[in-house]
Amino acid sequence: MGGEEVRVIVARAQIENNAAIEGAAPKTIRVRAKQPLRVQFLFHVEEGSRAREQWRFLLQSAAGGQAKAPVRSESHDHWGYYDRFWGTLEQTFQFDRPGTYPAGFHVEADYERLSWKDRIPAVNDHKELTGAFVIEVDP
Repeated sequence: MGGEEVRVIVARAQIENNAAIEGAAPKTIRVRAKQPLRVQFLFHVEEGSRAREQWRFLLQSAAGGQAKAPVRSESHDHWGYYDRFWGTLEQTFQFDRPGTYPAGFHVEADYERLSWKDRIPAVNDHKELTGAFVIEVDP
């Protein structure tokens, strides 16, 4: 067995009145052969408006020729309540042989707000980020 898993945060998203994504991936990650590597996209939503809102997040990643199907999270607000939550989208890779493997990711954050009584304007904000890093697999 490869032991404990290694986690790498590739990006963080924040949604309040708009969407924002910040890259966080290091240039190189070191793991041992057969050690699970979890690629993670963290997100945080904080909202208190009276409008109807919806939030969507997506993570796609590939490493060493292994492409994962996209993972998504979708939420909507509970009208009349303050919405505040965190979440993580993740995908796991494992390498049987030592070597150097290229890796990449694509993340998206969507924030949609419907107008409310002509007091709160509608918003449709989409952000995305694509990045790359290298995985060094030791025996």
